[in-house]
Amino acid sequence: MLHRLSILLAVATLSAWLGGCDPSPTPMDDLVDIPEEVELPCDPIAQSGCPESMRCLLSFNTGNGHCVTAVAPSQEAPPHGLCNQSGIDNCPPGYQCISLDGTSAHCHPFCLQESRQGCPETMRCLIDPPVPSAFAFCTAAQSCHVLTQDCGEDQTCVGGIEENLGLIMMCQPVGGSTQNQACEEGRCAKGLACISTGGPAFCATYCDEGEPSCPVTTTCQDGAALGFVDELAHVGVCL
Repeated sequence: MLHRLSILLAVATLSAWLGGCDPSPTPMDDLVDIPEEVELPCDPIAQSGCPESMRCLLSFNTGNGHCVTAVAPSQEAPPHGLCNQSGIDNCPPGYQCISLDGTSAHCHPFCLQESRQGCPETMRCLIDPPVPSAFAFCTAAQSCHVLTQDCGEDQTCVGGIEENLGLIMMCQPVGGSTQNQACEEGRCAKGLACISTGGPAFCATYCDEGEPSCPVTTTCQDGAALGFVDELAHVGVCL
């Protein structure tokens, strides 16, 4: 089952689903001398509600927008580019610096969590903050197939139903858990799905019901509950 990607917070996991960039903040010599954070209500998508020289980011404590110090335009990271995980967020307005894999951080645009709308054409609204919020983040919608596992070396293809989006198959950072082991923050080894049959989530190998190749003591079971229907009805999981 595809689980929405979870942000690995710097205060928890980043010090250890997400740094590969320079750990020291970019020099901010030409910043206006103002507080780093101001608890004012603001809209991270519209970038409204903040004083001049500040920008609106999503608070991982409250789930609301809050105003933070903005970097000078000359010091901004490019949209979707690598960014500072420590110090002042150097993404452009409308983006926030987050990590999905605990090794590198990128500038991700904001989107609306309930409708899953607001992302550029090549992205999907799939990254939920760790607290209840009206907002979420967009991530690249890299197409893949769970049976061929055609993602990069350190990524795995996962699939499942996402509300308002239907069936999605996309690449995400690979985990270390194998068949029948508990998922690690919603992740499994390459070629396995993180699923639940009523109890704690665990990892199960994707399989082709027409040509099953499952670990010993398991068989290829129907994957309809994961969203694999119609032309993908032959995709299942080993249970």
